[in-house]
Amino acid sequence: MINTAMEEEKKNDGKKPLFDRKNIKYIGIICVTSLLMASVILLVQNHTLRDRLVDQETINEGLRSENQELHEEIDEYSLRSAEADNDHQMEVQSLQNELNKADGTIASLREEIDSLMEKQNDKEELLGDLEKANQKLEESEANNEKLHGIYRELVSFMNAEYLGSELFNSNQYIIFTDGNEKEITVTAKSSREYTTTVTGNNNNISTEWKGPFVNYQAELKFIPQSEGVTQFTFTNSFNSDSFKVIVVYLKQ
Repeated sequence: MINTAMEEEKKNDGKKPLFDRKNIKYIGIICVTSLLMASVILLVQNHTLRDRLVDQETINEGLRSENQELHEEIDEYSLRSAEADNDHQMEVQSLQNELNKADGTIASLREEIDSLMEKQNDKEELLGDLEKANQKLEESEANNEKLHGIYRELVSFMNAEYLGSELFNSNQYIIFTDGNEKEITVTAKSSREYTTTVTGNNNNISTEWKGPFVNYQAELKFIPQSEGVTQFTFTNSFNSDSFKVIVVYLKQ
């Protein structure tokens, strides 16, 4: 601006100068003052900016510290989470192992129960067979005892005097039946009137005469009622002769 003013002054040759010395002095003072104020302003702004930079650096340092702490916490959390996940995975795996073991145990128990049920069924079947066999054995023993009793009675009967005489006798003395009626022919020879008596009915075998004596003979029927052995004694009214007949009734 000063150079310009000087140029203007030269252009005004012979005229009054645009700026005299007094004006130039004032202008210089103003310029210096403006420069000082600008410097002060710049200095203030610089200090302010420096303070702001310091504050920002402090803030940034705090942020970096917080960020570092946050990263450390995140890493620690991640580590704890990983450890927790590992622990959880181990717990889950352990539980899974226990469940697998329990499933295996249950499957084994089911197989054992099925086996026991089969054995129980076999046992029940065996017990049923044993009961049947025992029942048959008891029946066989009872039948055997019955047969032994019949045998003893037959032996006793055969060792006794059961046969008749020439005047008074039977065509059979030992009779077996399985439930059918049996008959014998009784002979009683006498020239005078007589009667013939049969005793020994024990409700196992009943007797029935089929008709009167003809030509000294008559038919006697044995009617089975229940199993067993029955001895019948025959006597007459014309002499003291007698004989016995044994009837054995056994069902097939």
